[in-house]
Amino acid sequence: MDSTHLHLVANHFPIVGLFIGAAIWIASFLFKRHLAVKNVALSVFILVAVTGLIAYFSGEGAEHALEKMQGIEEDYIEVHEDYGKIFFVTSLILGAFALLALYVENVYKKNSKVLNYILLSVIVVSCWFAVKTGFTGGEIRHTEIRPGFVLEESEE
Repeated sequence: MDSTHLHLVANHFPIVGLFIGAAIWIASFLFKRHLAVKNVALSVFILVAVTGLIAYFSGEGAEHALEKMQGIEEDYIEVHEDYGKIFFVTSLILGAFALLALYVENVYKKNSKVLNYILLSVIVVSCWFAVKTGFTGGEIRHTEIRPGFVLEESEE
């Protein structure tokens, strides 16, 4: 498997996993078994960070392969790469805070409100950059989602 294929396989989980983790994390505050559900969400955030490593580091090889293809515009790759770097960093920060929260809540048996507010902030920022990263990645090959796309009517 080359880096292009690896990037295509790995790039979906950090984005989708982030939203799944966020939904579970928010739901954890609604359940009586708050800590168990929250631990699942925090574990998902850690997995998002780990799979983000794979997606990020396979991106450069994917870029080099795409640059050789006809009809690929470098500007779209660069915008995607810029958002991808920021999303990668925010997902690592989220993973680190999730790891810290798992430690604090399971070892010290404390629910830190400050840590929850930090997590909420990082989740929101990460979600925004996840959307931008995914959308700009799609624009590289899918011209139909680019701004200004007009569907040409066929003559029949």
